[in-house]
Amino acid sequence: MNRLETLWTKLCARTDYETCSRPRAARFRLDTIQGLVERLENVHLSIPVVHLAGSKGKGTVCNYLAKGLSASGLKVGLYTSPHLSDWRERIQVNGGFLDEDALANGIEKVLQTSVGDETLFAHVNRHGVLSKRRV
Repeated sequence: MNRLETLWTKLCARTDYETCSRPRAARFRLDTIQGLVERLENVHLSIPVVHLAGSKGKGTVCNYLAKGLSASGLKVGLYTSPHLSDWRERIQVNGGFLDEDALANGIEKVLQTSVGDETLFAHVNRHGVLSKRRV
């Protein structure tokens, strides 16, 4: 197993509400991800962000925005969840996957700052933000 596969396996050991058999039993709290965000120095505050919320069409709208902004000459990071076929598609820069070293380095940094309560989503989300900071 290579480094990236090993790290993904570690991430998958975290609670994943996307595949949880009893999602209604989930404990949704902000303090867990807020702690992780603070330990990662609130990097999300240092980059311009478009945040879309809603129940339908977010992925499509985000992809249109990313393609339009990229076509205008900007470097664009895109984070979407869940993924469709490959988990690496959740974090993209200018329409492509991160290279394996960048992806593995980001996952390691997020895991190192973890206290163990954070979900799979929280870890991958924070990695996505860290990746965009480097765009």
